[in-house]
Amino acid sequence: MVTIFRRSAGLAEDGLTSPDVVYNRFGALYGSYTMLLLERSDNTKVYVPLHVSGRHAVLGLYLVQISTAESCELCDFVFRQFRVSKISWEYSLAPASGICRNHLTNHWTLYLPQTKDELWERMSSKSKQTLRRKERNLQKLLGVDALEFKEYSGRENISSSLVDTFFDYKRKLMAREYNMTAAEYLGRYHVTNAYTWTANGALVSIVLTCEQGDDVYLENLTYNPEYEKESPGFLLYGKTVERLVEKHKRTLMCGGGQQVYKQKFASRESVCYNVERYRSLWAALPDYTRKAIAKLLRVVRH
Repeated sequence: MVTIFRRSAGLAEDGLTSPDVVYNRFGALYGSYTMLLLERSDNTKVYVPLHVSGRHAVLGLYLVQISTAESCELCDFVFRQFRVSKISWEYSLAPASGICRNHLTNHWTLYLPQTKDELWERMSSKSKQTLRRKERNLQKLLGVDALEFKEYSGRENISSSLVDTFFDYKRKLMAREYNMTAAEYLGRYHVTNAYTWTANGALVSIVLTCEQGDDVYLENLTYNPEYEKESPGFLLYGKTVERLVEKHKRTLMCGGGQQVYKQKFASRESVCYNVERYRSLWAALPDYTRKAIAKLLRVVRH
């Protein structure tokens, strides 16, 4: 059974969601929202945030353990209670049914151990030796005995120069242009923490995270391309994960893709779906038409 738990929910209710990650925390994302309560026959409860903007609603079902039938029940409730024509959600563990589109994707989740020793036991001796060698090589190249690891906690403590360096490295490594200010980037991607590795005051690698709850979202990482051979990005990633273990975080959500670093430390891959569910075929028509036109244009261009 689905009911409205609170219409004017906010930051106080964000912690009810599970996983407790930023993309299920609608108070942090949208401010005021509606919290739904799904009560099962076994008396377990699932809190699902709902944001409505015009005719479009968004559900917070990021890696939430619910079935296709339960997501259908949620959608039917929302269509009855709100004048929306489309409901969407991302990284669903189950596909939707009815008049919908399920976009197949994947997700990597790193379940964090109790101690740092347990973390490194998940890696082979050979891999650990290789990382130690690369760190020594990096120190030699930079002319330092050790690189400085630092954490910046709180968006207000992450400097514009740090984010500008992040942009610069991404531009050199991936030809990626963000076309936004540092403040715009931190706000749009809900970044709360930055981890850096520096040598003689110069940034070597950067990791950005969203840490609103016990389940941390890995927003991004990058590194100075001059030292790519020595894996400074993954070396800092490992130290960041160590720090999250120290802070007793529960999981690190690494998002989708097939990047090798996301697969380390015995992380687990899940098959997921980005979903669009429609009230009717008529409501779905505009999206399907746009998709068909885009497909036709691609054919014409080729």
